[in-house]
Amino acid sequence: MSHVGRCYSAVLYLDDENSSFDGLLFCLQADKVKFQLRLGQSKPIYNAFKAIQESSDWQTLSDARRRIVESKLLCYLIDMLFL
Repeated sequence: MSHVGRCYSAVLYLDDENSSFDGLLFCLQADKVKFQLRLGQSKPIYNAFKAIQESSDWQTLSDARRRIVESKLLCYLIDMLFL
């Protein structure tokens, strides 16, 4: 789960548990979607992951870290296809 997803889970919980937070979810949802789209289509972040993959240190990373980088690059490529 992403950092945005964890924070948003807290908002969902507050919205469900406390009636004084009615409408909070609705107010934040549009901003959350815009932020996630901007983050998912960020060329500088994509370039940073690509630089990690192409660096001489790539082979020194653990398998788990390499999978994370490869997964993020794939997500960015898919997001960029749908621009």
